[in-house]
Amino acid sequence: MYTKKAKVVNPLGIHGRAASVFTHTASQFSSHVFVERADDSMKKANAKSVVFVLALCLAQNDEIILSADGPDEKEAVEALIECLKTLDQAE
Repeated sequence: MYTKKAKVVNPLGIHGRAASVFTHTASQFSSHVFVERADDSMKKANAKSVVFVLALCLAQNDEIILSADGPDEKEAVEALIECLKTLDQAE
């Protein structure tokens, strides 16, 4: 399992369109990919599900933990970190 912390930089947080881009990125990998709130480990979601990602109610500056388990786990987490950096440009 590969895990890394990140911060939501999008001024609107992870809303509908951003969640769609985020989950599309996660879905490109065969590993099981998860996102969880750093402030509440009970709030962990499948990063490939728009509904579950939206349910985390992630706002700007929220810290999250990205994790993946599988053959391309490192690539998946790193791709999601890059995705987070560009979500504010997808508006």
